[in-house]
Amino acid sequence: MQGDSPARGQANLVALAVAVVVLTAALGVGLAIADGAFGDAERDATERATAASLAETLVHPDSSLSARHNVLNASAVAQFESQDIDTRHTGLEAHDVTVRLDDETLATTGDTTAGTTIRRVVLVEERQSATRMPGLSGAGDPAVTLPRRTDRVVLTLDPNDDTTVSTVRIDERVELHNESGLAGEHEVTVSPLETATLGIEANGELSEGDVRIEYFPVRTRSAVLEVTVDA
Repeated sequence: MQGDSPARGQANLVALAVAVVVLTAALGVGLAIADGAFGDAERDATERATAASLAETLVHPDSSLSARHNVLNASAVAQFESQDIDTRHTGLEAHDVTVRLDDETLATTGDTTAGTTIRRVVLVEERQSATRMPGLSGAGDPAVTLPRRTDRVVLTLDPNDDTTVSTVRIDERVELHNESGLAGEHEVTVSPLETATLGIEANGELSEGDVRIEYFPVRTRSAVLEVTVDA
């Protein structure tokens, strides 16, 4: 029994050494996993904050894309390009960024497949041209109610030789006046928030087609703005 003690001691030392190696390896793997998880969490937080900040910037009233807060201008959106992300929004050079509106990609600076996405509901505003040829036949000073949601009208006056249009009013306000006669195109600014009446003072009879009104009503639709950032 006394002869087995040195051998048993050596075996115990070997087992202890193996245990230390295994423990060290396990500790190293655990630290690596923890460090990776911390790094992923930190990256996700950075991506989320960057995407949220860019989304807010895009819908800010001062943004080149917006008509007012959270309302995008359709014409500006159509002209938005990938290079605008870096040139208009500094500090994003180190990130890949993609901006989408509904399912349409507006701009992208790289692969954002693994990035973090922020979504927000917005309105998209678009102005379209419309034309009216009001029936103004007969004598007197006719009036026409203008459609709401337009910020201006373009009047084209083309009376016959026996009729002189001297004054154009919006409600009680004189917008155009010429005793010798008004003719041709004239742009008049109106409030998009109120119903206005266009009044025409004429010496003589107006026929249908003598006054053409072009206006620009606003149409809006809801959409989802997506900003994805891959840091």
